[in-house]
Amino acid sequence: MPFNPTSIKYLLTDHGKVMTLIKRSVEPEYDIDTGTAGYQPTYYLVQGYAADALPTGLTGNSLVVSSANITVYSKQTNGQDLPAPQTNDQIISDGKTYNVEKVMDCKSRNKTICYTLICRG
Repeated sequence: MPFNPTSIKYLLTDHGKVMTLIKRSVEPEYDIDTGTAGYQPTYYLVQGYAADALPTGLTGNSLVVSSANITVYSKQTNGQDLPAPQTNDQIISDGKTYNVEKVMDCKSRNKTICYTLICRG
């Protein structure tokens, strides 16, 4: 079956929901007043599709760990290119905040069409 990037773009932009990707600065910024280092977040509005995965199992304390697979379009809602998501970024979908654990990109020729994020939240 041939890959059709137009179908994916249509699915994500016309049928996806708006989500917020929170990218953290690469280097934490030191606050001299508080004496702490914190990451400076940058927010991006993106369109995508989220599918909750089945719980991954029980931990030693019998807590269920939930995860989600989230696919986002490679452009922001304003049409600008989306910086590639990275591990430890966060994404907000339907009011739930997920931590990005793994990022996979989907390309057509050398152009990224979308990103699939494996998340925990």
